[in-house]
Amino acid sequence: MSEYIGKVVINAGHKIGMDPGAVNSELAINEATIVLKISEITVDLLNRKYGVEAYLIQENELQDIVNKVNALDPDVVISEHLNSSDNKTAQGAEIFTTYGQNNSDILATFVFNEYKKMFTDLYWREDWSDGD
Repeated sequence: MSEYIGKVVINAGHKIGMDPGAVNSELAINEATIVLKISEITVDLLNRKYGVEAYLIQENELQDIVNKVNALDPDVVISEHLNSSDNKTAQGAEIFTTYGQNNSDILATFVFNEYKKMFTDLYWREDWSDGD
């Protein structure tokens, strides 16, 4: 896989201590914490199992994300999120990539499909409106 994907940066959506994202007050847990743990596992698997040079960041502000991504100079960037809402179309897990079809989409699709196998009770939000 590493020869097809190149260097990877995974942004774990939101940021602990700044913007928790979706919050479940009953369970005292938030999106930023859960996505960070999932992304840590993903980066570890990409590094160890697939030989991919993968890095994890967790930033809330777009400019901070861009600065960290640019400093790492990756070939592929994905951003993982878990959304909660009363509106069914605005909830569920999703992975953002850059616009258009590229290697980010290949990795995102692979990760997305692996997550769907592991987390069968979770709603998976899919939007292919930009053709990828």
